[in-house]
Amino acid sequence: MKNYDVIIVGGGMVGSIAAAMCEKLHYRVALIEPKPLVDLKTASTSDFRGLALSSLTIKILNNYGLWDILKSCSSPISKVHVSQKDCLGTFSWSAPDQLGVVIEAGVLTYALQNYATQQKMITTYWGDIASEFIYDADNKLWQITVQDEVLIAPLVIGADGVNSKLRDILKIDLDVHDFGSSAIVTNVKLNRYHENTAFKRFHKSGSLALVPFQDNQMKSILISSNVETTKYLRLNEREYSQYIKSIMSGYIGRIESIGKRVSYPLAQRQAKILAKDGCVLLGNSAITIHPIAAQGFNLAIRDIASLLQLLKNSNDDLNIILDEYCQWRTVEHAKIIKSTNEIVRIFASSAPSMGVLRTLGIITVNASDTLKKKLMDYMLGKMEKLPDSAFVEI
Repeated sequence: MKNYDVIIVGGGMVGSIAAAMCEKLHYRVALIEPKPLVDLKTASTSDFRGLALSSLTIKILNNYGLWDILKSCSSPISKVHVSQKDCLGTFSWSAPDQLGVVIEAGVLTYALQNYATQQKMITTYWGDIASEFIYDADNKLWQITVQDEVLIAPLVIGADGVNSKLRDILKIDLDVHDFGSSAIVTNVKLNRYHENTAFKRFHKSGSLALVPFQDNQMKSILISSNVETTKYLRLNEREYSQYIKSIMSGYIGRIESIGKRVSYPLAQRQAKILAKDGCVLLGNSAITIHPIAAQGFNLAIRDIASLLQLLKNSNDDLNIILDEYCQWRTVEHAKIIKSTNEIVRIFASSAPSMGVLRTLGIITVNASDTLKKKLMDYMLGKMEKLPDSAFVEI
């Protein structure tokens, strides 16, 4: 038997960053991931989605002493430009430094897993499946079997994704809402420098986001109905390039090449409760939201920071701490879902009436510094109650 302070089930992006943040608090961590360790050579091709990390997320990671391991593989976002096709109204905001950065999901995962593997306080199990989960309610301890080893800890973090095994073991129900739409992700190479500007372009069939990346590249995320997604995936490179160009209407330079296209369906998933019996759900095992505002990974970072703050500052029984965590994070999750779904309702709808509302909304936001600041604060994750690590070093 091996004793730990925390066992993390799921060693993807969220699980690995949770392990790294726990290690910074000198917790003994076991990290279990059924997939093999991500290889540097295939990191970029295995998952080339562009993840936008807000400036608030960067502050939290920096205050945990973790930003340096990700900084070198990030591309800055200095300006965000929002517009609607066939509409005169636009609005934008910028920062003298940066609003955030973009990192490829596969590269981010590689960097975090590589860091976790090198830490003495973290024992990693790559390519291993936990075969047995037992919760000892009397002693308030989890026993998890991996490779015929029994791992013991009072706290378990479930970061095992959308189809979470831990969530099923805990019999936590999941609310699911299918948006009836999908996202197509690809790399777009331009003939000119993008000036670190991210574009969000709405049109009658959905939305297109282009976020800046390295070497005149941009990460493209096209959101449309499932039927239209199937049609767009059938286009050849030249046809798809022309379609992207038609939406952007001159905002970007000439498209020199389009990379491989990958699509995934969009749905909102929310666990009924976030913690139970000494186990906390994080990342997609707890909540999945629409990507229109790029909140998912940023929200997970705030969740981890909030959990660790409560664990660090309280001597209460663990389940009391987890109850407090649930109360805090459930409120923020509800606000994020409400705001995101309102944006989806107005800006991702193909209804003609919504087109008029989008136009009015864009013009109104552009004319109001107060509304623009509120929207920017939402995009950056600046909520009423933030974890301490958003402000001070840990």
